[in-house]
Amino acid sequence: METTSRYMKSKGTLRLLLLALLLLLLVILLLASARAGGGRAFDPKRDIVQYWAAGHLLLAGGNPYMPSPEELRSLPQASIWIQDTLVITWSLPWTLFFVIPLGFLDYVAASLLYALLTVVLVIACASVLWRLYGGPAKRQWLALLVAFSFFPTLGALAVGQISPLILTGLVGFLFFARRKEWWLAGACSVLVAIKPHLLYLFWLALLLWIVRQRRWPVLGGGLLAGAVATAIPVLINPSVLGYYLDNWASRPPGQWATPTLGTLLRMLSSKPLAVNDSLWPLFVPILLGLLWFIPHWWRHRDAWDWAEQTPLLLLVSFVTAPFGWVLDQVVLLPAAIQAAVWVLHEARPRVRTAALIGYLAINVPPWLMAMRRTDQFWYIWIAPALLLGYLLLRRETGQGETTSPHLMPGRLR
Repeated sequence: METTSRYMKSKGTLRLLLLALLLLLLVILLLASARAGGGRAFDPKRDIVQYWAAGHLLLAGGNPYMPSPEELRSLPQASIWIQDTLVITWSLPWTLFFVIPLGFLDYVAASLLYALLTVVLVIACASVLWRLYGGPAKRQWLALLVAFSFFPTLGALAVGQISPLILTGLVGFLFFARRKEWWLAGACSVLVAIKPHLLYLFWLALLLWIVRQRRWPVLGGGLLAGAVATAIPVLINPSVLGYYLDNWASRPPGQWATPTLGTLLRMLSSKPLAVNDSLWPLFVPILLGLLWFIPHWWRHRDAWDWAEQTPLLLLVSFVTAPFGWVLDQVVLLPAAIQAAVWVLHEARPRVRTAALIGYLAINVPPWLMAMRRTDQFWYIWIAPALLLGYLLLRRETGQGETTSPHLMPGRLR
C-alpha cells in the first residue's frame, strides 16, 4: 500500500509539473500574441493579423482577400496600422467561416483568444492521437512532449497560423472514422479542406475509399459541412466568391518561394521568381506522389485503416505538394506521435537512441534558422527528412507494410 501511495504521489507530481509547463507555454504565447511590436498593436508578420483583418472586412462588406488601403484604414486602430502593408489571404471561401468570430473583437482580444484556442486544440489532438495509436495512458504526457517540441507546432502557435485547425479536422476525422460515425467524420473534413493542396493524397485516398466501401455518409457529411461553411460568408458578403477569384488571378500564391520541391524546380527554370512566371514546375512533384500512391493504394485497398495509413499519406503529400509553408507541417503531428509510440514499444536501446537523435536533428536546426530569420525556402529539407526518418524507424521497429500491432483496437472512446 505504501509503495502504491508513493507511486500515485509521484505520478500526480509529474502531471502537475507537466500542467505547469503547458500553462507556462500558454502564458508565453498569450504574451507574445498581445505584444505591441514597436509601439504598434499590429505585427504584419504574424498570420493571425490576416485572419483577424479578414473577419473584420468580411463583416463590413469589404474585400477580405486583397483589401485596398482605404479598407485597411477602416479597420479598428487604423491609426497605428502599417499603411503600406497589404493583407492577403488565399484561403478558400469556406475558411472565412472560421475567422468570422475574430471580426467581432479587437486585435489583442482576437489574438489572445485564438492563441488559447489553438493551444487547447493541439493538446486535445495530441491526446487523441496517443490513444489512437495505442500509447499507454500513464505515458500520455509523452504525446504532449512530442507535440510541443515539434518545431512546426510551436511556430504555428507563435504566429497564429490556421494549420492547427487543419490538424483538428484531420484528428477528428480519424477519431470518428474509428468509431464508425461516418457523418461526423465527413463533417470534420471541412477543416482539412482549409488547405486541400497540402494533403492531396489524403483526398484522393478518401474519394477512392468512399466509392469502394460505399461510405456515402462520409461524403454527405463533408458536402453538408462545406456547403454551410461556404454559404454563411457568402450570405454575409455576397461578393466573397468574386473577391476570391480575382485574388487568385492577380496574386497567385505560387509567386512565393515556399519550401517545396516544386518551388525548387521553378527556381531552377526562372530566377528570380515573378508573378507572371509559369507555375507548371510547382506541380511536377505531384506526379512522383501519384506514382507512389497508386501501387500503395492497390496493395492496401481491401484492408484500408485510416489511422495506420494517414501518417504516410501526409508525409508523401507534404514532400510533393505544389506549395506550402513550414508551419503548415504541424499537420504531420500524427506521424510524429505514431513514431513515438513505436519507439516506446521498442526494446532495443540502440533504436531508441537513434530515434531521439534523429528527432532532435530535425527539430533543433529550424529554431537556429528562425533566430537568423532564414528565408522560408531553406526549410525545404524538413519534410523529406521527416519522411526518411519515419520510413527508417518503421523498418527498424518492424512495422513494415502490415497494420501496426500497437494500434488501439475497437472503438476509441
